[in-house]
Amino acid sequence: MLEGIRHIIEARWFELRNTGYIIEDYENEDIDFNCKVAKNNALEEIKRIMKIHKKKGAYVGCYDKIGNFDVDYSGDFPEDIDEYLVNLAKDIGGIGSTGLTSNPTNDPAKHENIVGKCAEFRLVNKMLKKGYSMGEFMLTKAYRFRKEGLLLVPYCPNCKYMFKDILDKED
Repeated sequence: MLEGIRHIIEARWFELRNTGYIIEDYENEDIDFNCKVAKNNALEEIKRIMKIHKKKGAYVGCYDKIGNFDVDYSGDFPEDIDEYLVNLAKDIGGIGSTGLTSNPTNDPAKHENIVGKCAEFRLVNKMLKKGYSMGEFMLTKAYRFRKEGLLLVPYCPNCKYMFKDILDKED
């Protein structure tokens, strides 16, 4: 089922890339507009996929300055992790560790996240594998699906450290 979600996301990305949603004007005003449109498209895609699959876990989107966007969700480790991310993750304990979310005192209020399985990590990896460089795209906020609607998920300390320059800073 998860592979089905991935194929839907990738097919939607391809469809939108090839239907005129991508705007090739690089003026500052147009870049700002393109980012807003792409960010909105990414958020709409997250909502659409969540409604269909109601998968537990977090979803996050990304967008670039010319209007491209993509989404991903938390899950298994990516099969092929970009070397840049492998090295970045080493700063906080490496892929598979709990990184900065380590909870040695078993505090029930603190949640441990495994580096490499979150939606942000998986999406950044996907974008790097597509040929993007860090800084050429921004991440949206992360969301979880609940029957009441979308729940905003705060970035964990791991993502705040690794992706601080590309996280959505809007309130």
